[in-house]
Amino acid sequence: MNKVYVTTNTKLPNGGYRDISDCERFGMPIIMFENPWQIQVNSTPFIFTLEKKLKDFTTDDYLLLMGDPVLIGITCAVAAKKTNNNFKVLKWDRESNIYIPITIELK
Repeated sequence: MNKVYVTTNTKLPNGGYRDISDCERFGMPIIMFENPWQIQVNSTPFIFTLEKKLKDFTTDDYLLLMGDPVLIGITCAVAAKKTNNNFKVLKWDRESNIYIPITIELK
């Protein structure tokens, strides 16, 4: 079964979390980091942790990118490294209220 690697689920002002259940159409969601997650000045320990969390990531899986922009950038870099620069992300479509798959191919 495909997996959806979620960078972090955003905590809402009411204390709950954002509803990401639509991503289950693409695979089993795996929340990689609890909210809030801030990257410190030295990103090396974080990159090491992220590489372990994405060790089984393949071109069949998806990234659901939420949270800190630095976290998102590093996650994409690690995913690209693992998949020979070809990976998929899910983008939220506000009009239809569903996730849309996007393939990223870096040349």
